[in-house]
Amino acid sequence: MASRTEEQFIRDLLERVSERAENHVRPKIPSQTLQRALTTNFDRVANVWLARVGVPHYWAVYLHDGRGPVVKKGKGFLVFFKDPSRDPRLRGGRPVRQADARRLTRNQFRDGLAMNRAHLAAGGDPFDAPMIVVKSVGPAKATEFFTKGMAAFLPTIAAPIFRNEFDRYVQEMIDRDDLHDKDSAVFRLF
Repeated sequence: MASRTEEQFIRDLLERVSERAENHVRPKIPSQTLQRALTTNFDRVANVWLARVGVPHYWAVYLHDGRGPVVKKGKGFLVFFKDPSRDPRLRGGRPVRQADARRLTRNQFRDGLAMNRAHLAAGGDPFDAPMIVVKSVGPAKATEFFTKGMAAFLPTIAAPIFRNEFDRYVQEMIDRDDLHDKDSAVFRLF
């Protein structure tokens, strides 16, 4: 069996642990959009390989950490839709970068007000209107999905993977023909 290079070993190990990390934390993320967007990026800085598990959406940090109130600056309102499929700004999907966030056009805002009027005319609850128009929102409750989701990951899931993979890699490196019956080695990670 041909042995893997150190670089291949490290990359294989990071991929395996990262996949397990994604599967472990994904169910703890309260947003389906962020669950689907969860990815791992691999990078090498100097001699250190890095695997970063996360989501690209700028608003994920607000969901994770919570935030103080958000207040509209200048003229206008903060506008949200109870049903995201009715939000004309999201036709291309939820914004990932802050630059992707879009304002409603004047006509889109008027259409939303018309939806609200139709909702009220049909006897709907005014506090359950399709389009929500406010001056401020928040503060949000923190979910800390990464912190809570990864708390037990390292000692219970990642550490055994590291140990098993390291053992396999060392065994690949040993030329078994050169071993004698009484040869042994002990290696401990602290």
